[in-house]
Amino acid sequence: MMFFRSLALCFLVSALTCIIAAPATSEDAKLPPTDSEYPEVIPGPGLPSLESLGLTSADLYRNRTMNALSSRNEDDYIIYCLTGGATTSVSTAQVCINYLSSLGTGDCMVPANPDVITFCSSGQSVICGTNVWGNGQAVHSWCSDVAVTAQSIVDLCQTNGQVDGYGQAAENSNMLGYVALAINHDYKLYPMSLTPNPATEFSSSTIENFSAQASEFTAPILRVIPYITFASSVVRTTFAFIWSLFHPLLRLSPLPIILYVLGPAIVFVDIFTTVFIRAPYTIIVYLMEALYPLYVFCGVACITGVILGLSARIISRLIVAAMSAEEEPPHMDENEDEPRLDSDLKGKGRQREPERVRVKVKVESESAISSVRIACQMPPGIHTLSTLLCGLVATMKHYKPTFLILESYFVQRVNHTPMDR
Repeated sequence: MMFFRSLALCFLVSALTCIIAAPATSEDAKLPPTDSEYPEVIPGPGLPSLESLGLTSADLYRNRTMNALSSRNEDDYIIYCLTGGATTSVSTAQVCINYLSSLGTGDCMVPANPDVITFCSSGQSVICGTNVWGNGQAVHSWCSDVAVTAQSIVDLCQTNGQVDGYGQAAENSNMLGYVALAINHDYKLYPMSLTPNPATEFSSSTIENFSAQASEFTAPILRVIPYITFASSVVRTTFAFIWSLFHPLLRLSPLPIILYVLGPAIVFVDIFTTVFIRAPYTIIVYLMEALYPLYVFCGVACITGVILGLSARIISRLIVAAMSAEEEPPHMDENEDEPRLDSDLKGKGRQREPERVRVKVKVESESAISSVRIACQMPPGIHTLSTLLCGLVATMKHYKPTFLILESYFVQRVNHTPMDR
């Protein structure tokens, strides 16, 4: 029994040894594929070659995870998936995405004329960029941003291993990335060297449609954003440079030491100005605001009094002038003014002025005063006008001729007799 078990074990070990030592089949002995077995990856005009990057087309095809990119958020960027037309293979499109991703911050530029340029092509796939700025200037974007856009198109628009679509380049709305089929009988291609090349064609009608759709969602404000961003960057850089120049000087400045030494003087000046300047000024302003109504009232009263006083004075003068023109003053006897000879007790004649003239004036003055007094004492209901004017006459004593005329006038009015001389 033990013999059969040992024999079976020997057969089993021999079988396993034969299987392991058997020569490989033709498929198992196949060598790894070379570059000639993969479609060539052709960089766009002005972009680095694969040799300068140390890469081959096979490297880009084998390393599908090379510089892996995550697609962008659909809510932040607009991706357009084109359906119903010619599509391209996702695998060949992914190779160009890997190439653009390997360029990192390299410049992927689209000139103003022509406004469409190819960034990469491989097999039947092509990744292009379109200038939708519309101001006659070229647009620039990082190649990695273009790769991000292409990766989003592949992730969102692929169907059964095929893809076709376009969208805004990441961080630059003035450039559109396009993933499309490179070879088709309906396509007229933009070549790598910007000259016609029958081997690589791209549909001009598709590009025109693509540019028209792109202009629909490119708002005018988006065209101003690059200028605003550039201006703000320049301003920030300028201020940062100026601050970097003055910041060390502020540390070396003796100003803090001077302020410390002059601290007592500064506090004293502040107290002095507060007590003798700011406080009195505040009090005066407060009092002026509080007394302003009283000041206005007194001012208006004074102005009114002056106007009324001047008006009364003018009216009184007009009344006196009117009465003087109404009645002429009494005529004096011409002979009375002439000096005459008078003889003294000794019989000697000499010329002298009569003393009775002085007495007469005195009597007339006393008579005038008594007459005015009589006129002012009349009952108010009889001679109201005479009573009113008697005060005005009394204020004009310094002007005797007028006073005498008014006195005679009032006496005549009171006694109803002709006016005496």
